[in-house]
Amino acid sequence: LVLDAIPAARQQQASLLAQGVVTIDVPLRRPKDLRYASEGLAASGHLGDVDWRTERFLIDGTTDEATVSGLRLTTASSSPASRPTDRERAADAASEPLANVAAPEPAALAGGTLAIDGRIAIAPTRSFDLAIEGGLDLAALRSFTDGRGGGTAQLRLRVRGTGAAPDLQGELEVKDGRGRYGALRVSGV
Repeated sequence: LVLDAIPAARQQQASLLAQGVVTIDVPLRRPKDLRYASEGLAASGHLGDVDWRTERFLIDGTTDEATVSGLRLTTASSSPASRPTDRERAADAASEPLANVAAPEPAALAGGTLAIDGRIAIAPTRSFDLAIEGGLDLAALRSFTDGRGGGTAQLRLRVRGTGAAPDLQGELEVKDGRGRYGALRVSGV
């Protein structure tokens, strides 16, 4: 029902299911000392042709900061996984003898994973200490673009600093990135 109030979510046929326990402690004389803690949070849903889910995770914190533990997001798209490039297929063929070639496997589906752990600053005086890691088959984004997309992306990011002065360190690696969005065509990234 909540997602139905958001036109973009309704257009993408979005759904959300969440479960778990969140305990909120609000001292009536000092509401700014609010605290919250969770047990067994998990969520799943659908957006476009992408199904997503989390493993059980924890969030606890105050009005100043939140700590996330064990948030693992997994996605799967109805789009087929990215196919290897001609160069990758040629390298595989050269390294494997034909006698060991097995029957083709059913097409895998595109998807990805994302792991988030650490502290999220809410108040301007608090600092981040957040680790984010993930991988994505870019074919999973096909329903959000005008054409075909493919390749893979790997992300390793450490977020520190404050909201006003964030310190981001890490790397994003895109391998064989290709796709089309309107008149924009990208390949060989």
